[in-house]
Amino acid sequence: MNSLLVVLISIVCFLIAYVTYGAWLAKQWGIDPTRKTPAHTK
Repeated sequence: MNSLLVVLISIVCFLIAYVTYGAWLAKQWGIDPTRKTPAHTK
């Protein structure tokens, strides 16, 4: 049971880090969701 608890806590921590770091990167890079990708501009 202990190892299951460690795995669940790790997954939750990774998910929180993924969301917060992704939001921080989007803010730093100035990501614009309406901008077309290079594949769609030609």
